[in-house]
Amino acid sequence: MYHKFSSVSERLVGMDSREEEMLDLCFGEGLDCVRFVGICGMGGIGKTTLAQKIYKRICCDFDASSFISNVRENSKSHGLVYLQKQLLSEILVGTEKHIWNDFEGINVLGERLHTKKVLIVLDDVDQDKQLEALAGNHDWFGVGSRIIVTSRDCHLLRRNGVKDIYI
Repeated sequence: MYHKFSSVSERLVGMDSREEEMLDLCFGEGLDCVRFVGICGMGGIGKTTLAQKIYKRICCDFDASSFISNVRENSKSHGLVYLQKQLLSEILVGTEKHIWNDFEGINVLGERLHTKKVLIVLDDVDQDKQLEALAGNHDWFGVGSRIIVTSRDCHLLRRNGVKDIYI
């Protein structure tokens, strides 16, 4: 699935080196594991732009991919179930799965994605429950999957097992 990112400039100053460093974090220790990678820093420094560039560059290397924008804002206005449904609809194209609450969504995500090599970007995560509901743990995903999470809160990333963090 192709995602259009309206504001991603192809030539931002310093972006190429940041992109290469992120790719090293994503793939540095091989392809045979599930890896969670964080991008952390204060608002306005280019976390989302970097995540978009990485997504565009590597999404074709996966069975399926999803870029969930503005998790903080969308979880407040629409709820976690909405975001879980969005994630499932992008990863499992053409599959309609009814989810009635976030606990059920956690179970569905865990059972439906564990055999797929996926790329998921969760942009602007600000609460533990968002990460738990959308990317629970490593065994949710197939070998070679990459989960990229942007956040202003590095402690949130570490609390949730994200060891590789680009700051």
